[in-house]
Amino acid sequence: MRYLLLTLVAGLCFSAFAESETQTDWAGGPGVQGPVTDWQDRFYVSGDMDWDTTPGQLKLIVNRDENQITSANGPTYVVAVDVDQDGDMDAAGCAYNSGEVFWNENTNGQGTAWTKHLIGTVGTPRFIAVADFDGNGYRDIVASSDSENKIVLFLYTPAGWNPKTTIATNFDARQIRAVDMDQDGLTDVVGVSSYSGDVCWWKNDGTTSGWNQSYIDGALMGAYTCDVGDFNGDGHPDVVAASNSQNDIVAYIAQSPFGYSWNKFTIATSYYHPVSVAVADYNNDGTDDFAVASSNSTGNLRWYDYLDTQSSWIYHSMIGAGAQNIYDIAAQDMDGDGYPEVMAASYGEDRIVWCKNKEYLGEAWETFAVSTYFAGALGVSAGDIDGDGVPDVIGCAFVGDKISWWRVSGFTTPSAVTSSILNIEPPDPGSVIWEYLYWSATTPSGTGVRVRLKTSYSSGSMGPWSTWITSATTLGSLVSQGGQYLQYQAELYTSNPNVTPSLKDITVLWNPVSIEDEGSAPLDGRKVWLTSGNPVSGAFSVGYNVEQSGFVDIAVYDVTGRTVSVINQGELAAGQYTGMVSDLPAGSYAVVMQTEDGFAAQRVVVIE
Repeated sequence: MRYLLLTLVAGLCFSAFAESETQTDWAGGPGVQGPVTDWQDRFYVSGDMDWDTTPGQLKLIVNRDENQITSANGPTYVVAVDVDQDGDMDAAGCAYNSGEVFWNENTNGQGTAWTKHLIGTVGTPRFIAVADFDGNGYRDIVASSDSENKIVLFLYTPAGWNPKTTIATNFDARQIRAVDMDQDGLTDVVGVSSYSGDVCWWKNDGTTSGWNQSYIDGALMGAYTCDVGDFNGDGHPDVVAASNSQNDIVAYIAQSPFGYSWNKFTIATSYYHPVSVAVADYNNDGTDDFAVASSNSTGNLRWYDYLDTQSSWIYHSMIGAGAQNIYDIAAQDMDGDGYPEVMAASYGEDRIVWCKNKEYLGEAWETFAVSTYFAGALGVSAGDIDGDGVPDVIGCAFVGDKISWWRVSGFTTPSAVTSSILNIEPPDPGSVIWEYLYWSATTPSGTGVRVRLKTSYSSGSMGPWSTWITSATTLGSLVSQGGQYLQYQAELYTSNPNVTPSLKDITVLWNPVSIEDEGSAPLDGRKVWLTSGNPVSGAFSVGYNVEQSGFVDIAVYDVTGRTVSVINQGELAAGQYTGMVSDLPAGSYAVVMQTEDGFAAQRVVVIE
């Protein structure tokens, strides 16, 4: 009996012969152009949409395909930065094998067209940093040379890139950073030397030709990585550095005279092969912290918080975050929740990952793949490459000889799904009246759904689309009346790149059944009818005829067969009755009456 009831409900709610068609699922996927006599769970085509993750929901997705920026011979480092300051994000990098230092111009501002510009060459460049060093308003680049043991500067002017000048010689430079260390308004250079163990900074005297070296430490042997931040919140730059060979992590807190006096903290002495540090406020407490990555096979990640009142450091294992043989990390709030995430280049796994910061929720970090196969991933950075207001990830593949970028958040908008062509098989296509369109959707603030239709006498010539329809409406002159074929296109859009609308169902009505004598039984002998027409809005009245005394069960069911309203359940004498049904959400329903004689039913469509 239960099966019979569900079959009856489904037939009433979905049958094309019931003067309506509803689609509630798209999980069957695209590829069915039609004509079809019911939509079921298939459709014709779609843009960037999620139609199968949650059956019964159609959503926008993030297009995470790899977008190659350029090829390069052994790229080791990349920075997302607006080099030409035209308002969109470019990519600066260096290639170890070719010695090139270059930048890639984001020519259309969307990350789909790039022009590579050679800045200059230096022997086996490993790291770069980008800043305005000469104060002319243009971005310049410094690079560290592995084989030449020096740091060089490339200045940009309106006439182009000047030949390189030397900042430091006899310095086995590894990572370098561009920061105003003495807060005189001029950008200085910070760097570490692996061979000598020096942690230094070079003062920019304003001429960009005289660089005075100041030592922060001279005994961090194997120094490989460094970064700068304000760890104690006093407004002055502090430095963190790590030794890849000695497994040491050391922080230097600036003391007066700032930039020239340092309080050294040896934070860790057994963190295996640290190769990259990234400063950010990971716990959002208003002072900088730093994360550190290991190049070993376990891919450990941890972050450190400075407790100023105790002059001590506490480390947090980033449980759930990491990848094997990490060689570079970068910090950026990728999902707009106010807490920075960590991007990592995994040389051992040949991929880029990003690790979601969930510690503020009391939960473990979560690691997501950014790329699939990205051979010899060595560098990573983040910036809004496509101009949608959401950070993207950029990486370089040392073995794969390329630089690419990916979206990791930010829904592709707008995007649409086009239905299969529906054949309603009417006895007389010329008498068909397309009456009503409605849909159910979840639309958070800044999001929306709109729909347009085609109707035709020929499935091979469907004609033009109607104008966009933004809410449930009578169709009237919006579509060509008559015909037997119909097709819809539903577009989802958002102005908030972190939020997507969700389409749950869509229904089209034609030739709706109307009552003949309101409040009385219809002349066609039906046992259940609506006293106020179909579709209905708000509360509605159901009329029903009991032909002989006995037990009468009459209720309203939704498309899943769930009881949503009970009109009567008990003994009734023969006669005509009416029952009220309170407000129901928009959708298709079936009013089913069960007596000792059998079933009687009436389809009802509720609109907003």
